[in-house]
Parts: sequence; structure tokens; C-alpha cells
Amino acid sequence: MNEVDKISRTTKIKQILKVFVLFFLALAIFNPNILPEKIRDAIGTKEAYAAQFARPSGDINLSSPTWTDESLSTTNIYNSIDETEALLSDSDYVQSSANQVNYYEASLSSVTDPESSSDHVIRWRVQRTKTNKSLTIVVRLFQGTTEIASQSLNNTQIDTFTTSTYTLSTTQADAITDYSNLRYRFDVIVNGGGGQQAQISWAELEVPNPPPATINISGTIYTGEGSSALDCTSSRTVALSVAGAIPSTVECSGSGSYSFSGVSANEGDVLTLFLDGESEKAATVTVAGTSNMTAIDLYQNHIVASGSITIASMSAGYNQGDDPDIPFTATDSTTDTLVASSGFELFIPLGYNFKPEGNIDIQDLKIAGTYTATGTEIASLSGNFTNNGTFASANSTFVFASASKESTVSGSASGNEVAGFYNFTSTEPGKTIYFKADSSTSFAGVLTLKGASGNPIYVRSTIGDSQWLLNLSGSSNVNYLKLKDSGCYTGTNSVTMSYRDRDAGFNDTACWKILSLAGGGNTATDGDSGGGTPQTGGVESGGGDEGTDGISGGGTSETGGGDSGGDTTPSPTIIFPFLSFLKTLSRWIFGFPNAL
Repeated sequence: MNEVDKISRTTKIKQILKVFVLFFLALAIFNPNILPEKIRDAIGTKEAYAAQFARPSGDINLSSPTWTDESLSTTNIYNSIDETEALLSDSDYVQSSANQVNYYEASLSSVTDPESSSDHVIRWRVQRTKTNKSLTIVVRLFQGTTEIASQSLNNTQIDTFTTSTYTLSTTQADAITDYSNLRYRFDVIVNGGGGQQAQISWAELEVPNPPPATINISGTIYTGEGSSALDCTSSRTVALSVAGAIPSTVECSGSGSYSFSGVSANEGDVLTLFLDGESEKAATVTVAGTSNMTAIDLYQNHIVASGSITIASMSAGYNQGDDPDIPFTATDSTTDTLVASSGFELFIPLGYNFKPEGNIDIQDLKIAGTYTATGTEIASLSGNFTNNGTFASANSTFVFASASKESTVSGSASGNEVAGFYNFTSTEPGKTIYFKADSSTSFAGVLTLKGASGNPIYVRSTIGDSQWLLNLSGSSNVNYLKLKDSGCYTGTNSVTMSYRDRDAGFNDTACWKILSLAGGGNTATDGDSGGGTPQTGGVESGGGDEGTDGISGGGTSETGGGDSGGDTTPSPTIIFPFLSFLKTLSRWIFGFPNAL
């Protein structure tokens, strides 16, 4: 292809793209709903095309002779004409009596006063059953007994089911003062006889949505959880997105406070606040009310769920995909997911409820209010779990990941129990988990703690020589666990441990069933002694647990004593009888006296 041909082809492609763009924009002019929601918000079309609908909600008067539905029933016949426009069907309808001049009255569902006199539209769908007989029918809109507006149709206008609309004038719309007391009346005023009937298959009244409430929103930026205000002598930008719309911004004052005035937000709109374009990161998600909102604070390195929040509602607001300064991505899908940026804590303030209804992946979780799991969702934490409020686990699974980070399970919730988990899982070799001393932690499902040979999972109390208490009502799956300062709550189920697990001292063996192997130095008595250097002569042998007390002294790696001693090579008290059994078995089967 020569250069001229290339230029010609490029020109044609550009022309085609221009035509496509112009066509799309033309469609958008007539139907802005084809545009993405955030673009509609930005250009101000969203509210212009939002509306509320009053539809038949009850029978008031069926006249005499009576009106019926399509099956000739006279009970709740309004159900045949109350569907939405998207679901309307002509197979169900209400109908007048044949050859009669009569009427049918139906109440309309309540809508909120739109505070506007425009865009009030009557819609109905009607036909006559006999095209060779005359028929005139009128729809009348009433408030109580006062007629507001009417529309009349007759004969060829309604030979088949036809949708008709009537837009109220400003004067007519202004005459409505009570949007909870509206009704439709359908009058057959001329009937040519011969079995003639009017049939109506659908009716509704459209009115605009009321204008959003205007509220003020204020708070303070903190370096921690309400302890020290961020120094804003060098200004910081706070951004606010309402219902996922493009954010507005303000600057914080020197004391770290900020304020948005005249925010247009409907009750229930998701509000996402965050630091925009700053080195510090923080985000708060809440829900708009009908009055001014104060103390909507931002905590550095925190995601604050400051309202009755779910993952789905968070996804309806602004996310990291909209602005990289937001430290989370919430996805509303078959399984909802919330993924936080590294190093961020999900914090639920006092008085608020976070109900994930999906899976979360975060560093830390701190509950001052309420955390409500509802099913089998999964919460993956690399850091700490702190419960100072109410924790309802349902059948959820909490996974403690990342061997590079220690995790602490603690809190000051009511009673002596820190938290009641269902499934609790850690399968990260080398992971250390601390449980709050002198308090119980319960597990109703499966407690899974699985390390690896030479790299166990460490379970400790937050205070040395002061036990945390196991309260297990479910089952356990434990392997390569190194245990210290762990006690038993009254009535707890036991955890059966294998020769691969280690007793590092001050454990209650009433529920922690730790096997003891002769010569292996498995118990605190046998193993918590010896000099030496950590990792010399056996994994963690001779050096000490956290550098203080050795599990065992002497021996080479994976032989004799040491934390790995017995992990891959069991002690002679097990090996020698087992070898003798194999030798006897081989002689019997093969006749080889020295088979082993």
C-alpha cells in the first residue's frame, strides 16, 4: 500500500468515527439516559429525567351497572391497570358495562410534592370493543372531590388499545395541594349500544421528583482516630461526591476542619469524602440525611464506614477507579467485594452499622459500632482485629493472611469475650497471632491454624505468662502450630494437636491436647531450656522463643531436639517399633529375612 492509499484510508476511518460520534450525540440529545450516569450528572440531565409515578392503588367506585376486570371480577380490579410502563400488558384490563353510560373511580398511590408546576403528565391506555359503534370516554384527575384536569377520547381514536397522554397546565398543576389524595375517574359519556364497552389496560400520573435537600456537611481531618487534628496550615483539599457524581472540593482550615455548604443530596444518597491530591490519604463513606451533618470526620490511613453502609452502597459512591486518591474499590456483583489499599484500616464508628453482604480484603478492622455479617462472606485481614462494639459473625470466615505482619485479636467489647467468630483461618507459615490476655475468644465453626515444617504458625497471648482463653464450640484443624500462654474457657471443646505442634510454655493442656514425644523435647519441661543460637542445631532450638526461652537445646536440624526435631524425622520411640513391624511384615510376605 503506497503512502497516498494510507492517507486515504486514515481519512475514511476518521470520517466514519465522526459520523458515529455525531449519531451518538444526536441520540443523547433526545434520550440522555443512554449516557453513563456520571456524565449525565456532570451535564445536569439526571434530575431533569427523574420522576415519580402515582398509579392505581384501590377501587373507590365501580358505578352501577358495575365495572369489572378482564375475568369479570368486581374485586380489586385496579390490579389490572397498576403496572409500570415497562411491564404494561393489554391482556388484563378494566371494562365498562355494555351499552351503559357509567364510570369507574380508582385511588392513586401517594407521591411527594414535587414543588414544581411542570411535567405533570396523565397517561392511560384505552380501546372501544366495537369499532362500528360510537363511544366517548373521559379520564378525569381529582384531588378528593375537586376535579383538576381531564382528557376526552372517542371513536377512531380508540379503535385499538392506544396510549394517550395529557400534560397539565401550570394552573392545573398548581391546583394540586395534596399529592396523597389523588384519584382517576373514567367516564363513559356516550355509548352507541350494540354491546359497546370501554376497556382500559393501564394508567399512571407522572410528576417530577422533588428537588434534592440542601444540607451542610462538616468535619475534621485527624491523623488518627479522633486524637490529633491534621495541621492544615498548609492547606489540604477535601473532596465530596454525592451518589457517585463528580466531586466538589473545599480546603481545610488551619485546625484541620472543613465544611461544605448547600450540598444538594436526597435522603439516602451515598456520600464519599476523601483527601484529594494530598500525600495523606483518608476516606469516609456515609449516607445523606434530611438535615445538616456534622462530625463527618476523616482519619488518616482509615476508611470510615460512617452510616448504615454495605459494600453495594459503597460501590454506588465514588471509588478508586474514579479517583486514585480513594483507598478502596467496592464492587456490586454476584459476590460483592471490598478491597482496601495496603496499610488501611476499616473503621466503624460508634452508632453506625457496617453490613458487608460480601467479601472484604483489608489490613485492619476496628469496630466501635456494629459489624453485621449475614451469611458465608469472607473477611481477609493482614493485620489486626479490634472489637470495641458489636460483632455478629453469622457463618462468615475470617482469614488472617500475610506472614510478614503480626495480627492481634483484641478489644473491649462487653463481657469477657473479645469476639465470637464462626470460621477462623490462618494458613500462612510464620504468621504470629496474639489473642487478648485474660479474655476469651470463641469459635463456633472451624478453627484452622496450619503452618509448615520448620515455619509454624505462632499463637500467643498479648501478655506473657497471662493466658488468653479458647472457647471452641466447633471443630479444629491444626498443624505446625507453636503455642504459648493459651488457656481454656469453661466448657470449651478440645484442640487435638500432633507431634508437629509445639508447646512453648504456660498452656492449659485440658483443652490444648499437645502430644509429648520422648527424646523430642516437645513439652515445655523438655524443651524450654538450653543455650545456643537461634536456628543452630535445630529450628528455633537453644535460642529462645522470641529470643527468651528455647524450645529445646542441642541437636542438628530436623534431628534430636529443636523445633524441627521430630517435624520430619519422628523420635526413635516411634521409628524403631514401626521399622520392626515393617521388617516382620516383609519377611512374612516375601520371605526376605533382611528385607529392611
